[in-house]
Amino acid sequence: MSEEVKNKVKIIIGSHGSGKSEWLYDYFIKKSRKDNEPTKIDFEKRLYLIVPEQDTNDKQRLMMKKIGDRGYNFGLLNIDVVSFDRLAYTVFERLGIENSKVIDDSGKTMILSIVISELKDELKYYGKVANRIGFAKKMTQAMSEFYSYNVIQLDDEGNFLKDENGKDINKIQEVIDNLKESDSLMKDKLSDLMLIYVEFVKKLKKFGYSIKEDKYDLLYKNLPKL
Repeated sequence: MSEEVKNKVKIIIGSHGSGKSEWLYDYFIKKSRKDNEPTKIDFEKRLYLIVPEQDTNDKQRLMMKKIGDRGYNFGLLNIDVVSFDRLAYTVFERLGIENSKVIDDSGKTMILSIVISELKDELKYYGKVANRIGFAKKMTQAMSEFYSYNVIQLDDEGNFLKDENGKDINKIQEVIDNLKESDSLMKDKLSDLMLIYVEFVKKLKKFGYSIKEDKYDLLYKNLPKL
């Protein structure tokens, strides 16, 4: 972590019930006001409290209650209680970034169905089950994890990106290369997953789609523009 980031980050630690949440609510409420006056909202500031998706509504209501308990007026006019997903959509909307081509898991499964159908004769391990109902759906989670962890990195043309030594950035191939000859089934399985993944990413690029895992990279790149 750089010194610049360290100077901007506050880490609040303490045991359960020690007042961490209360400190946080107080911090947000005071920061939202101008000159610490209850009736003066500082509209030059936009504050974001990021919470888990499932807690968004509860935390919004709790923040409203805390504001009322402290005698401050006008509620959440410059405080947004959001999940990372909602923060991303908020940023994209304010900056006019097109977000309509981000597909969900159902969209991934549809594209994977096309990919698997095209590759079924090339699959060594999964070839016999590739046509089974539900197989593409099972592959969706694996492909999402590969994407999230950058196990294979491809450019916009679908070609492997290279590391500083000119070697393909392909963690799956590295695992395959380190397996013993006796692990032939595992090699075939990983090779199939690698083939499916590469073709899946190529299809996304061809159709101009992105997946939700892309959303956070896009959010990171555009947050400074707010």
